[in-house]
Amino acid sequence: MKKCNLFLLTILVITGLLTGGGCKTETDYVYLETISIKSMPQRIQYFVGQKLDLSGLSVTKVTNKGEVVEISDYSTLPEDGTVLKETGIKTVKISYSEKEIEFSITVLDPFFTFTQQPQNSSYTIYSENQTLNSKVLSDSNGTLIFTWYRKNPDESEFSVIYTSNEIQVEKSNEYESIIILPENNYVKSQYFCKATLKKDENEKSVESDICTIEQTIQTGLPTVIIETENREELVNKDDKINSTVYIYDSEGTEILKAEESSFSGRGNSTWNQVKKPYKIKFNKKQSIFGLPKHKQWMLIANYLDMSFMKNEMAFCLSEQLEMDWTIHGKFVNLIKNDQYIGLYWIGEQIKIDENRVNIDEDEDCLFELDVYYDETWKFKTTIKNYPYQIKNDDSMINERLEDIQSRINEIEAILYTENFPYKDESKTKYDTTFTSKIDVDSMAKFYLVNEIMYNGELGHPKSCYFTYIYSDDYLKAGPVWDFDWAAFSTSTSLINNKNLYYGQLFKTKEFTKKLNELAQKLSSETISQRISELKNEIEKSVSLDGIRWGTKFRNPVGEQKEDWNGYVEYLESCVNTRLNAIKQTNFTVTD
Repeated sequence: MKKCNLFLLTILVITGLLTGGGCKTETDYVYLETISIKSMPQRIQYFVGQKLDLSGLSVTKVTNKGEVVEISDYSTLPEDGTVLKETGIKTVKISYSEKEIEFSITVLDPFFTFTQQPQNSSYTIYSENQTLNSKVLSDSNGTLIFTWYRKNPDESEFSVIYTSNEIQVEKSNEYESIIILPENNYVKSQYFCKATLKKDENEKSVESDICTIEQTIQTGLPTVIIETENREELVNKDDKINSTVYIYDSEGTEILKAEESSFSGRGNSTWNQVKKPYKIKFNKKQSIFGLPKHKQWMLIANYLDMSFMKNEMAFCLSEQLEMDWTIHGKFVNLIKNDQYIGLYWIGEQIKIDENRVNIDEDEDCLFELDVYYDETWKFKTTIKNYPYQIKNDDSMINERLEDIQSRINEIEAILYTENFPYKDESKTKYDTTFTSKIDVDSMAKFYLVNEIMYNGELGHPKSCYFTYIYSDDYLKAGPVWDFDWAAFSTSTSLINNKNLYYGQLFKTKEFTKKLNELAQKLSSETISQRISELKNEIEKSVSLDGIRWGTKFRNPVGEQKEDWNGYVEYLESCVNTRLNAIKQTNFTVTD
């Protein structure tokens, strides 16, 4: 140990600062040893006339103990923001507590160039703050014009989206162009800026780097993304295009990726609208949002339904009535080949399956009664000329078709006997034969949903699904589907009591009794609660869909309202008014 100064030792002992004996050595003290540059400024090359920018510079101090601490109270020469007036390699000195360190920058003669490039950015789609900016340095006096270009994923070339007015410029000065990006439906696009400088009759141009702008969909709904092979577009409804399907939850987490899927159109009148409905067929069964696995799913556009909720209200009624099967699905945002398509509803397609229409596919039949009459296997009944289209046609042959047609004609013949449901003109001998051929329960449920929804398509008929159980020679109604032309009246009159087979069924006590029983299961509170839930769920997406497709009146059934809230309120009023009227009706046998 080094010898201590006797006087100092005495002082330390007297003041109690020395405990345990001994003196501090030189190595016991902490002092600044050096400073160093942890990270260089983002910019070290300049042009005459520009300001020194030390953004990104990080300086640390190092002590004799080896401690490294970042500092900010250093000084520089020249100072940050100093205008650089001379060309050459210049030194920037950093000083801190009598320690110095330096680095070099390069200052060039000005020439016509971009000094700030447009940057990649991400925005919420259709947001108002989507901007791009860039700067150029002028090497002479003259006039300057900025031109901005964009290329979307489906486009082969860039096109002009903005051209500035002429700007009078001076040599060695920077000039900035800031633009608000025009509305764009694509979620990823490329942009660049071209600056043109004119002096007298001379002209020169320089182009910026290309940047990418991404638009995200943030509405609280899941997102379905379709990428078709070679970005091919559907031309005809029945075309099938190979595709990859991605589904992301509302938080943006991928929950499904299905390659080797097919993508096609669907619908009749809805296919002719600008916002089209689609079908997805996976190469293997998939579960979507917890629904039972299946290969085939549908994407419904709801373009003609300004409330977006009519089908959901019919399904809500179907569930209250406990129909054999109710279609289920969920609202999503749809992106196809990088383009935002709008608010859609993805759901179960009507197919024979143990978790959908649960009948024997090889023996029984799934029918759609529809005047479009465009399926491969079909027939029209003898008495009513109703268009029966067979949806499960894989095992269909002519002999089987003739057999089924004959059986349906027999059922119609029972319903349309001269004195139905009596065997005699005096109406004393009641005939219950029809109850062994027609499922009164399903026919009553099907009627109530369509009647409450004021769905007149039963009169065509269109989109009316029935099933036929071959072994029991039994006709059933359902599932219910396709209500975009429905629910447009608060009238309490009946509109379907003469449509399809209901004119005859209303002549029976079995049917009217069943209507009265089932009507009491219905609840307007349940309808209102479901509407409230859906309204909160899709409100933001409805707004984006309105920007994409417009909010102009396009409802085919006439209920023109001021805005989306008006359509939703009107839907609730229509459904609940008719529902309560049905509950208060005492259905009786008619002649």
